[in-house]
Amino acid sequence: MAGIYPTPLPALPAFERTLPEALGSRDFVLLVPGSSPRHPAKRWPAARFAMLAQALDGEGYLPVVVGSEHERPLAAAIREACPSAVDLVGRTDIALLAALAQHAALTVGNDTGVCHLAAAAGCPLVVLFSQASDPARVAPRGPVVRILGAPDLNNLSAETVIAAAIDILGQNRRESPPATAAASI
Repeated sequence: MAGIYPTPLPALPAFERTLPEALGSRDFVLLVPGSSPRHPAKRWPAARFAMLAQALDGEGYLPVVVGSEHERPLAAAIREACPSAVDLVGRTDIALLAALAQHAALTVGNDTGVCHLAAAAGCPLVVLFSQASDPARVAPRGPVVRILGAPDLNNLSAETVIAAAIDILGQNRRESPPATAAASI
């Protein structure tokens, strides 16, 4: 942190955005299965994100998949295994992503910018790292950030990530505004 101590955590202001109707009033978890197309080593397999989505759905949380347009096949693979998951891939801008993170119970994703945004929004986060980057230098900073990693993300089990997600959800049950409410800036 550049020798600055104590280092303040990033904090976003509340974003005034109406959330998608598909979220209803359910508690939801953001899934971020993509990363830069130039860094495929930073991606946990979509099939494991699908297993995570099924587990979250079984726990009563609505899985919500976000990402850019080129990540549409990842969302399709997740929805094939978990039809209740909501696909918002290619349908968000940065302000909506921030608002979603401010209302989500948890975000689980790869080492990518959306996870940094979620952490800055105060959303509990499980972020997945491969040897492609060093979490000691570049991990998101936020109130609750759990880092899981493996040199090759293909070797990070679904059970490990599911257990971490369920643990954080159990520890951080929080009152959040209804998903359709707008927060003020």
